[in-house]
Amino acid sequence: MSETLALINIGFLLLLVVIGLTLYPKLSRSYRLLLCIQILTFLSAVVQWYMAKFHGYNNIIFHIYTFLNAILFGLMYHSVMQQRKSKLFVLIATIALLLFLAADSFFIQGLRAYPHYELIAISIVYVTFALLSNYEMIRYSKEDQVIRSSIFWVNSSVILFFSVNFIFWSLYGYLLRIKSPIHFDLIKVLWWLNFVHYAFFTVVIYLNSRKIQSSEN
Repeated sequence: MSETLALINIGFLLLLVVIGLTLYPKLSRSYRLLLCIQILTFLSAVVQWYMAKFHGYNNIIFHIYTFLNAILFGLMYHSVMQQRKSKLFVLIATIALLLFLAADSFFIQGLRAYPHYELIAISIVYVTFALLSNYEMIRYSKEDQVIRSSIFWVNSSVILFFSVNFIFWSLYGYLLRIKSPIHFDLIKVLWWLNFVHYAFFTVVIYLNSRKIQSSEN
């Protein structure tokens, strides 16, 4: 990513974080965790830019970000699941994911390598969480309640974003080996999808704040 694009990304994420922080007192616990994911992503982008500009590498930051992001996603999905079995599954899957991320960082790829194995792993786990959450809502809620639910739209964004991430990072090594130009096209797709994904999170955070406010009035 060029420095210009990195700075655009940082500015965009900063705007979303400021909007989210103004709404923080009105958010339910799950959406406060969602905001924490936004804040973590912004801070990670800043540190990544700094490390790349002044030290020439930033892969170690991706490893740290991925690990902390997995913790926050696990906590968020644990809080939104309705059934005890689902909560237990999220807990076990999150712990297993964290163990894999740590093993990859220290023993498999190493901290200096870009963690594309980790990105594949979190994509699988996050999409699974989102599908399970949607399954619970469809099974235990009325159809109109599912569509109006903020978490349904969070899940939709997670499924889209991380499914594309899974496809890209699964093909990453192969595309590099054959020097395929499609590699750069897919990076552009991920770039724009990143904007849509985090902007969507902010819209959902806003809708949750309005819902909480309405219930209090």
